[in-house]
Amino acid sequence: MSPIPDCGVSPFQLDGATKAALVLLALGPDTAALVLRSLTETEIKRISTRLIAVRQLDLT
Repeated sequence: MSPIPDCGVSPFQLDGATKAALVLLALGPDTAALVLRSLTETEIKRISTRLIAVRQLDLT
């Protein structure tokens, strides 16, 4: 598998919460909201932290 563009990180180096954050971003807000409803508060906090970090990356 090739690294994520411009950040040099292999998907194998990412933790589960970061992978989940990337999937939720790819799903879009409506579908992501449906997924988040099935998670615990702890899981949502963990993923939300990763969402903030991922959105700050410059992947262009």
